[in-house]
Amino acid sequence: MLVQTLQASGVSFVGEKTQPVSRMSQFLGDGHPKAIVEVAFDSVKSNLAEITVDRRVSQLVGKNRRTKQITKLSFRYAIIEEDAVCFFANWSNLKHLEIRDTSFPASWSCELAKLSFLESVIVSGGSCNQDPKIFKDCKSLRNLKLANRGIDSNQLLELKGMLPAVDIELLASFDEPFEFRANRGALSVHDPVAYASMKRSLDRLHTTLASLEPPAKNRFLPPASEAQIANFEHQLGMPLHPSLRALFEIHNGQPSRVDELVTFEKLLSLSESLDNLNMERDASFDEIEIGFDFDPEYDWMNNPCLVGIGSSEADVTYVNNVTGRVYYAYEGLSYTFPKLENYFDAITEELQAGNFETDNGNVCLSGHMIEISSRWRDKLSSGEPQGKGK
Repeated sequence: MLVQTLQASGVSFVGEKTQPVSRMSQFLGDGHPKAIVEVAFDSVKSNLAEITVDRRVSQLVGKNRRTKQITKLSFRYAIIEEDAVCFFANWSNLKHLEIRDTSFPASWSCELAKLSFLESVIVSGGSCNQDPKIFKDCKSLRNLKLANRGIDSNQLLELKGMLPAVDIELLASFDEPFEFRANRGALSVHDPVAYASMKRSLDRLHTTLASLEPPAKNRFLPPASEAQIANFEHQLGMPLHPSLRALFEIHNGQPSRVDELVTFEKLLSLSESLDNLNMERDASFDEIEIGFDFDPEYDWMNNPCLVGIGSSEADVTYVNNVTGRVYYAYEGLSYTFPKLENYFDAITEELQAGNFETDNGNVCLSGHMIEISSRWRDKLSSGEPQGKGK
């Protein structure tokens, strides 16, 4: 009955497990050898144009005894009618809930808070209407991922105070963008500690460039405005990592490729970085089903949480906007530095070691970033001081 009800609704069960069938189950006609453990109300994967959950379907599913084995439930572009009941409120083994561009009836809020075994929740896309505060009474919850939900840094702090035992992550995603008010400001705030750390690294870099003989002519653009930061974050769908915001608060890129300090790595402005972000999203749209899956550490260029900071051709230097780690993309994605400051420290050390070439007064490092980062990490592992200047 569960299979027939779900199939009639266009639902897919993305996971099944085999179980032994007792003689009593066979006698009662309840002896299907496979148990459904994951259910997806997914209009994208469904053969139907749109999955709709009405009162009848929700009641039939809610009353079915086989639902007690389901551990994961997901919705994407599903239509939930206002009179539908919260059919999964009593699913005693439901551990994972994924909601993508789907609105729930307001009456479901109290039921969601009662999900006693729920461990992880993903809410993604501007079409959702779930307030993450409804999960504050869900004692078993350990991980909450919010993607494209318009959450700013202050709201995140408030949520962490309400759910102290929950690991809360803000992500970008491929789902519908959040619609911001015309006067909505930046999602991030100035972080004085991150700013001071970034400024120390960049000051060392500028001091080194000025100390060369003759002094290097490589140029840097002035800081990005608060409006430019806000516009970028609204397009990205999440606040900038503190190190990224600090970088753009000091320099909004470099004016020309001739200014780049590493081959193919001109520092990008926010506008140029946004162009790269949109290009990656457009190019990777057909691959998203087998890629990102809300893992911020997904190691490919179509991770929507990657922010490009350097490029002048196909190669791109990225910062993971969740972890702050630095990556270099050339025929794949390679990890290079744990922090963005380390990236600039490594460039400074290469300049101090004389590993550069000069062209019309502009300097450019002789090696590519993969080998530069390898040398930097070798020094780190050997205990040599990093980023202190010489």
